[in-house]
Parts: sequence; structure tokens; C-alpha cells
Amino acid sequence: MPSRNIRVAFFGYHNAGVKCLDHLLRSGAEIALVVTNRPYEGEVVWYDSLAEYAKNHDISYYEIESLSDVQLNALVEDSQPDILFSIAFRQMIPTEVLSIPPKGSINLHDSLLPRYRGFTPSTWVIINGEQETGVSLHYMTDKADIGDILAQLPVTIEPDETGHGLNLKLTDASLEIFKNILPLVADGTVRPTPQDESKATYFGRRGVNENDDLINWNWESLRIYNLVRAITFPYPGAFTFYKSRKLMVWQGKATDWPVENMDWRPPGTILAMDGNAAVIQTGSGCFSILKAQFGGNEYKPEYPGYLGLREGEVLTETLEH
Repeated sequence: MPSRNIRVAFFGYHNAGVKCLDHLLRSGAEIALVVTNRPYEGEVVWYDSLAEYAKNHDISYYEIESLSDVQLNALVEDSQPDILFSIAFRQMIPTEVLSIPPKGSINLHDSLLPRYRGFTPSTWVIINGEQETGVSLHYMTDKADIGDILAQLPVTIEPDETGHGLNLKLTDASLEIFKNILPLVADGTVRPTPQDESKATYFGRRGVNENDDLINWNWESLRIYNLVRAITFPYPGAFTFYKSRKLMVWQGKATDWPVENMDWRPPGTILAMDGNAAVIQTGSGCFSILKAQFGGNEYKPEYPGYLGLREGEVLTETLEH
């Protein structure tokens, strides 16, 4: 195969990293170096481990918390790679390292660049109500996500898509685009395209602010729905407060509630306990909470009726009721 004689430094993580490393091995590429991340402290690890994959295939690897944990320049130089791939790797690789491989350094980004540069784009696209996203392979430069594009593959976002479900679809797309581009990169026939800066958008890392996932009941119901489905389990989850208790909202839907039942109430008011759902007044429309739980480290979703939520009470954005 065209990629058989290529020597690769591989920086990877998550399902996409495992699948692409597996393809490199199957295609006959020589794996010169493997670097992977450690999970974040307290993170729910639902995805495949690249470290475990490497161990099971007798590949030496470095599992690091920070790039400062290793002598990175020396590692890459000593491995003498033809090319460097970064697939779902969680840290930005220094520019002096990117310039070492003669065939360049290539990153896989899970959006259709130049839109949604930055962190966790597959979460942001759902929060923002997008109907399409995709994956992009691009050359890495001294700034994140701005290098020339080698290939892209669109992915449809369904109206009820969760962040987890979309991530799985993007993983499949990542492997497909990686398979297609690898021979072209190996034999030097790839034709990169500059990004159109006039179309660029950027979104930052979620979780930096402790209230990033807090539900604002003044929002319209569809916006709340998009937030809930984007970050539901195994992601950290959207939350609110009920009588000074943190309430995780794992599942819900925007709801049309009979007009006669909608005397104006403050956003966050529980208008009704409808079967096992709690119907909440929002800034525009209603949102039905279908599965929730009071805060805790273990995922234990319940119907709202089992949690003691009561009609007329108000969900809030702070601990004070």
C-alpha cells in the first residue's frame, strides 16, 4: 500500500485516535512514536483508551498529563518521523516540534473549518442548533486550527442528536477521511487548500467557568433543549437548582403547553407535573424535564415525579431559592 513505508509520530487520544492508529498499523505504516493523554481528574471515561490499545499491540508509548512531562523535541527528533499526526490529542503541540517531520504535521479537527475553531466543537454545534458539522484534516501551524485544509467530510446533525451520539458519528467520519488522505500524504500528491478567514468562527473551552452548563430559564425552550442534549451523559450534564439543591437535567424536550395553563409565571416555574415529566416555564415556551437527578458523582437518572418536584415551585440559577 502507498503508506507502507511512511514513518509516523502519532499524538492521539479517544476513539478517533485508537481507530486511526489501528488503521496506520493495518496499512503497514511504521509507528515511530506514540504520545497520548491521561484522562482529566474525575472524568467519566466512556471511550476507548489509546494507551490500552498500544499496550495490547506491543507499541511503546508515552501517556502524559502535560507536554512538559517529556523532552518533546528530543523525542520527536530521535524518532525521525516522515510525518506527525495529531488525532483527538488534547494539547497544542509546540511549533518547533511541528516543523521536524519533512512531510509536515497534520491535525484532525471535528468541525468543518474554518467554522468552529477551538475546543469541543462537536458540543458547540449542538448547543447552537446547527444541522451540519463534520471533520477536517489540516496542517498544523503556530496557531490552532488555521492551517491549510487537506480534506473535509460533512456529518448531519439530527434534531434529537446528543453530544455523545454525534461524537460517535464524527469518529466514524474521522476514520473514513483519514483512510482516504493517508496514501496521498504518503506519496506527496495531497493538494491543501487555504482556509477562508472571512468565514472563521471560534468557540472556547467549556468547563472553565463553573456555570458553563447552568440552565438559564430565561432562554427560549429550544435553546435549553439544545444545551441539555449537547452535554447529557456521559458528558457533565446541564444543571439548575431546586430548593438549594443542584438538579442535573439529563433529558427533556421543548413543549407546547395549553395556553389556558400558562398564566404568566417567572421563567423556571414548574407549571405542571405531567405524568412523569415536569413542565417548566421558559423565557419563550416551555421545557419538559424527562430525566433528572439531584447532584452526585454517579449517574442515576430519575423521573422528576420521583424526585419530589412540585407544581408552583421555581427552579433557579443559584443556590438561594
